[in-house]
Amino acid sequence: MNMKNLLTINAPGGMLTPNDLLKLVEPEAIDGFILGRRQNILINYPGRPTDLSRRVNIDKVPLTHPNIICSHASGGIDLEKNDWAYINEDYQTIFDAFRFEPTISVSICSFQQSIFPLFSSKLNFISSKIEGLWHLVIMLNQERVLLAHLFKTDQVALAVKTAQDFVDKDQFITSHHLAELIESTLHLSENKSSDLILPPLLNRDFEGFTPMKNGRLALNIFSNHKSWKKEFIQDFAKLAQSQDLNRLYVTAGRSLLMKHISKKDLHTWEALLGRHNISIRHSEQDLAWIVPSHKPHAIKLKEQVIHELNREGFACHGLNIAIDPRDSDCGAPIIIYTSKNFMSLSCKVIYKPNFDYRYSGFKIAGKNLNFDDLIKCLRSLQQEFHTRKINSEGVLIKAISLEDSKPEHYQCPDCLSEYHKTSGDPEKNIMPDTDFSDLPKSWTCPLCECPKTKFLPI
Repeated sequence: MNMKNLLTINAPGGMLTPNDLLKLVEPEAIDGFILGRRQNILINYPGRPTDLSRRVNIDKVPLTHPNIICSHASGGIDLEKNDWAYINEDYQTIFDAFRFEPTISVSICSFQQSIFPLFSSKLNFISSKIEGLWHLVIMLNQERVLLAHLFKTDQVALAVKTAQDFVDKDQFITSHHLAELIESTLHLSENKSSDLILPPLLNRDFEGFTPMKNGRLALNIFSNHKSWKKEFIQDFAKLAQSQDLNRLYVTAGRSLLMKHISKKDLHTWEALLGRHNISIRHSEQDLAWIVPSHKPHAIKLKEQVIHELNREGFACHGLNIAIDPRDSDCGAPIIIYTSKNFMSLSCKVIYKPNFDYRYSGFKIAGKNLNFDDLIKCLRSLQQEFHTRKINSEGVLIKAISLEDSKPEHYQCPDCLSEYHKTSGDPEKNIMPDTDFSDLPKSWTCPLCECPKTKFLPI
């Protein structure tokens, strides 16, 4: 993909109109686009698109203004869930309050939904069990902190702006310190937060046609890391317009989602998919992988790994694997990082405790792995995944209070050496009882020189 003209089309919550799609592929030079992980579109565009919807923003790569992830797309699909923020239009209220483009990543999700990763941003607003109130989970440099107060729907945008101002002033700020600053600056005194209890994880992709609560259908089609062709995009958008379907979604799973299709029109959508050879039945192996669509080496490695794993069978059943993701908390419990070592492949594999992406921190499964070692490592993790103890009570995230102490131990993700507040780092003139946040910005790991910003609290 030509990075020179690559643009990111950001629409909060991935909400677009059929007209937006038509405008994006209108120029003769455009042959299609690919879907990004933040409910956005990546497109090689000569110039700058015009006449898009009011909330659609255009950014260059790398991102200056990350798109806001939102679970509005999942509303009304899961028959067993009740998303009050979707029903009461709280998502829309929050978007209307954003009179600025955040430079800090933001997610606004229902605690019940399973389509979008809950903790894939620096600021993660999770709906509480009380209508109109939101938890805030801050995650800077893998330090995850749940604030001790709930935020009203009309406070979310203000909280983002407040947090962004503090982060802009100090890029080395910790999650704990940012939480203290937000609570004191916004003078939060009511709506004390309880701990956040997330239900047991259910991996559902809702691929293909799915019945909705209102009796209509939702169509969710995955790109499988390939570009959507111009002719298909045009026909898709025009069919939606002809049936007065004025909103569609790009999801974090790199799929295109259309809701509220009338059952009497099912055959017209099936015919459209058939004419363009669009599959709505991918294998679980295909859907299990989280790979950057604009990184050919990652896509090639995924295909090679799948081919090798399929030789003896590899049952995923809810096990997701990412390759070189932009952010480690991308929703995958297993992550492969690649590098070239003397012209050969070298991989590092990390995984989440209990293989639930919602847990904090990672464990290392292997380092400096060649291709054969990587296959053995993945098979070993797969067996561990399928023999793990299932937590039927869900995941508990405890709220902090302003009186809580800061984490005293931090660990290097590369060599696993630790920084202890009580010991300091005498060789670099860091005295004992020095908080990690007070270390100089230039401080690095004494063993491998990993930068301070990558250290994880333990």
